[in-house]
Amino acid sequence: MPVRRLSKESREAAQEYFDSWVLGGAAILESFTARIAAAGGPVDALDFTPQSLPVVFPWVVDHLSFVPGEVPDVPLPLWYLPGAGGGAAAFDPESAWLVDGLCRYYGEVLVRHLPGVRWSVADEPRQRTTYLDQNWPVVEGPLLKVNPFYAARLALQQSRLPAPERAGDQLLENFGNYLGIVRREAGEVPATGWGVDEVDVPALREAGWVAEVGLDEDLAAGHPAALDRLTAKLRSLPGVTDVDHQDRGSWLVGGPARREDLEAAVRGWLAERN
Repeated sequence: MPVRRLSKESREAAQEYFDSWVLGGAAILESFTARIAAAGGPVDALDFTPQSLPVVFPWVVDHLSFVPGEVPDVPLPLWYLPGAGGGAAAFDPESAWLVDGLCRYYGEVLVRHLPGVRWSVADEPRQRTTYLDQNWPVVEGPLLKVNPFYAARLALQQSRLPAPERAGDQLLENFGNYLGIVRREAGEVPATGWGVDEVDVPALREAGWVAEVGLDEDLAAGHPAALDRLTAKLRSLPGVTDVDHQDRGSWLVGGPARREDLEAAVRGWLAERN
């Protein structure tokens, strides 16, 4: 998918993108609604509630098509580039506009229903190997920065699967996870201080990384030997082919490991640590 590398561009370019895509989002959402209506889609479901996501998302996935070679140099969404598209990974222009609307719609649902969040331009001061969301519009709140463009990557991923194997509720599931983070920060539910997330950065997935284990600053502040023990625990799990301890509180995990096994390993490590 030939996506613009906004993370490598200037802050001025990022602000221009933000102004057009976020502040000018009403036009994108109107166009999205019109496209769904013209195709006889579930336009009545577009009420910006979380419950609309498992209706709208699978419909969009089922209506995507691709160009076999290069993306034509025609009007395209701001994030989509003409040129070589990697075969089946390149949306045709109409599908690109549909995905653009899906991402903006997803962001709007998050902003309307996650307490205490707002739109912002992503700026990550922490030292990380990669931060591909840098400069992108994100929905930001306590302990939370969500790039709605994730919906585009997820739509591409789902479109490659046979129809019976597609999961239409993933955006709603993600919303629930984000809501849990916000509520924990507000003290509504106990904080765990750690998490296991699916890797959704295409370059990392292509390199074989499938999950990321993260600890908060307090849990990661222990002696290096304790962190090494967690690395060893993760490496010993069935299906794990590699573990990269990126920084004090972040591990990338490769191979077909089960999420529940990764979570159990962290809980076991915490029990030993305490």
